[in-house]
Amino acid sequence: MFDFSEVSLKNIIIHKVGSNQEEQSLELSESVLPELEEDIEHLLVDFFLRPFKPDAYYHFEHENGLDFHEMFQHTQKLFGDPNLFAAQSQYIARHLHSVSTHPNIKQGEVYVVHFAGCVVDDEITDAIGIFKSENKDTFLKVVQQNNHYNVDMQTGINIKKLDKGCLIFNTEEAEGYKISIVDKTNQSGEAMYWMNEFLKVNIREDEFYDTKNYIDLCKAFSDDVLTEENNFNTPDQLNFMKRSQEYFENHDKFDEQNFEQEVINEPDIIDAFKDFKGEFKEQYETEPNSDFKISKPALKKQKKYFRPVIKLDKNFHLYVHGNPENMEKGFDDIRRMNYYKLYFNEEN
Repeated sequence: MFDFSEVSLKNIIIHKVGSNQEEQSLELSESVLPELEEDIEHLLVDFFLRPFKPDAYYHFEHENGLDFHEMFQHTQKLFGDPNLFAAQSQYIARHLHSVSTHPNIKQGEVYVVHFAGCVVDDEITDAIGIFKSENKDTFLKVVQQNNHYNVDMQTGINIKKLDKGCLIFNTEEAEGYKISIVDKTNQSGEAMYWMNEFLKVNIREDEFYDTKNYIDLCKAFSDDVLTEENNFNTPDQLNFMKRSQEYFENHDKFDEQNFEQEVINEPDIIDAFKDFKGEFKEQYETEPNSDFKISKPALKKQKKYFRPVIKLDKNFHLYVHGNPENMEKGFDDIRRMNYYKLYFNEEN
């Protein structure tokens, strides 16, 4: 849970960073911004913090320990001594520039910000924010000139769109801090440098992670095991995912044995599920926990896996909001086509 209602800015500095394949793609500021007007501070706080949601957390991680993690070391100094803020922010900007190796990386403003008064999971703490705005929008400005108006065009930052950002909360330092990340441009390969090369983080294994991981397991089991080759059909898949969703929605704590009895309840399929969990562990190098507190934000984020949609060729989509057991799949020998038979009480 986040609460940013009482947040204030302690320090802010702006640098400019682009791809290191381009000349003059690094411009560093020498000092922090002077004290801001209240309205501007509120706009900046909203711009920086509004995109962050209480979902997956990350932490700094290095194979040789945090003493070798560059961003962890800079963060410690930013929290520890405000007098080092400008100098440490320059090191961060240089580090970001050094890993910005892809020529498609856009130049943009990089903001390093020290926030006070953040509430994260009921703990009041400071946070270091690092943000980059890469994409510019065009704005029209209407200007009054004597007895008439004129229109001017300006290019600037849309304060409703944050491209990249991270919040490093001053808690769990020994574990690499608690970190929340926003990356609106991470669909392309060259954009992954923000998490993988610049921040070098790994996902924090908590209730959000556990919930998401187990729902991923359920989805993979539905897709890979409950198939026609194994004498199941699409309604069987929908029914399994529907019952899984209901379990996660109606329980606060996950218990694997209880889940198997409530959701699957057939010994042969339970055995197949246990076998598949072992395959899932090997393939994805992660073992879903069998006992954990269910994260409702994680469940909300994974809702896409529970969408009851059957796509039939390019002609029809069936949206199954009721009981999938009221569907029957068959094959018409005359038409040489598959069909679904639907059972219902009345037509609305």
